[in-house]
Amino acid sequence: MSCTKKYNLSGNFTRLQRLSSIIALIFCVSLGSWLVTDTVAAGTRPNFKYTHTPSQDFIANQRTPVSVFIEATEEVQNVRLYFRTFSVNDYFFIELNPDGNGNYTGELPAFDESVTSLEYLFLWKIGSRRIVRTTPYRLSQVESGVLSQSIQTPLTIFTEMENGATGELDDLVNDVMTIKQVPENQHYGMRVGLFDMSGDKRYRHGYFGGFIYEPENDVTYAIEGYVNFVPISSSQKDSQSLDQPSLTQTPEGYPNVAGDDWSGVFYRTDSSSRTNITAVITHNGHGGVSLTTTLSGRGHYLTGSISSGYSGELYMTDHWDDEIWTTHRLDESTSIYFGIEDYVYKPSSSNPDPPLYRIELTRPEPKEPADWLPPILELLLLG
Repeated sequence: MSCTKKYNLSGNFTRLQRLSSIIALIFCVSLGSWLVTDTVAAGTRPNFKYTHTPSQDFIANQRTPVSVFIEATEEVQNVRLYFRTFSVNDYFFIELNPDGNGNYTGELPAFDESVTSLEYLFLWKIGSRRIVRTTPYRLSQVESGVLSQSIQTPLTIFTEMENGATGELDDLVNDVMTIKQVPENQHYGMRVGLFDMSGDKRYRHGYFGGFIYEPENDVTYAIEGYVNFVPISSSQKDSQSLDQPSLTQTPEGYPNVAGDDWSGVFYRTDSSSRTNITAVITHNGHGGVSLTTTLSGRGHYLTGSISSGYSGELYMTDHWDDEIWTTHRLDESTSIYFGIEDYVYKPSSSNPDPPLYRIELTRPEPKEPADWLPPILELLLLG
């Protein structure tokens, strides 16, 4: 339909003709506005302020200072600078230091002359579970400097990879540093798709990890990532927060979620309506779980996996419609709390944060299994 016709609303027009012209004009203006809005809405405006002035180059054998400003309506946590060279594909990261006013600063390590270019990006957590990362920036080496004598404080470099290329990074860095592996529940880079784990059966792809932010357009897009469902090692458990609640686990180290005494609610996050439910959860002791609720249809019967230790991440399939439910933004499941959710419709560039179906269950703390038998049973079994 063309909207190029000129509408003369004065002169010898009948009232009906004039009304028809006005309606047509309003339709054309509305259509044009809708087309412009649709073009602009390639992403969603973020609920935070972000400012970073990238340097275009770096000097070999010298640390490169980096800073970023982030201000959000919710608490900003775990601001990280991920970086990699093009000869080492794995991302490493440093934790940036806050000044309390929204500024975060840090230093990239001093790379030697063999590193001609770098790639880096920022990642942070907003609120309890929302992960945001930026699009990458690039740096090029412009000259070779002399290693500064002021470099005395070792840098702490972190990796999310169990068998990351730490040796290769050592060969490229002319600096004093230590490399540490973060525990599985802090693999934020994996959750927002920084690593390709498709060839590793220990990881599940499709868990909605968070958002990617494009500074040049000031918009965010929904992205997916990976979740590790392999039991974490005892050393990783020890490195986790010491103020975790003392809740019961199975002998294999999984949250003790099995039982028929669960109760809670089912609801949509965009509605105040709540449906009270009860549920039975089974656990095979090795990460396999099933959930049966008193709902009919959606949310009645789901099966899947739970991760070990205090991470308590869930990844389950609803047998009613084959939709994937995960822990996502909810608290990690424990022996007294079990929560999963699924999007009502898939995130998109124009709506990266749609409403969710949510099941939340609680129960009293279960008793630890007894490691003794009453005397009468001992006599019956041993006599």
